[in-house]
Amino acid sequence: MEALKTDWLSSRGTAISVIILAVVWTQFGYGMLVYLAGMSSISPSVFEASKIDGANWFQRFVHVILPMLIRTTEFLVILNTIFVFTSLFDYIYTITRGGPGYDTMPINYWIYMKAFRSNEMGFACALALVLFGILLIISLIQRKIVNKADDWGE
Repeated sequence: MEALKTDWLSSRGTAISVIILAVVWTQFGYGMLVYLAGMSSISPSVFEASKIDGANWFQRFVHVILPMLIRTTEFLVILNTIFVFTSLFDYIYTITRGGPGYDTMPINYWIYMKAFRSNEMGFACALALVLFGILLIISLIQRKIVNKADDWGE
């Protein structure tokens, strides 16, 4: 029975897997709620028209629901990207504290360690500005991709 025991937080691959599982488990409900709100904003007449036109459930999903939820998807992608870069601190601090070694240390935990453990406020501030710049660039790229995809649909 001893052979079946696994120390989930002692190796890099399993520690990251545990953190990913915890994040997905806690964020799944929020994403579902946002998608349900987006779907409730779609007029029922659109679904009725697609049924009358002879579309099956898969065709309605691909050609009616997904295009109408593109802005909702864009919102969630940008929000989750920002979440991954800024809000993983809670999970990392409580689950692994950046370990094993430095394998699960994201930039926001590094900022915390530099500011409050090493008392290097200037370096931590510089890291925070780098994080802001990275998030700004990624968000702008995501917006450009979604707007380009939106232009193709017209």
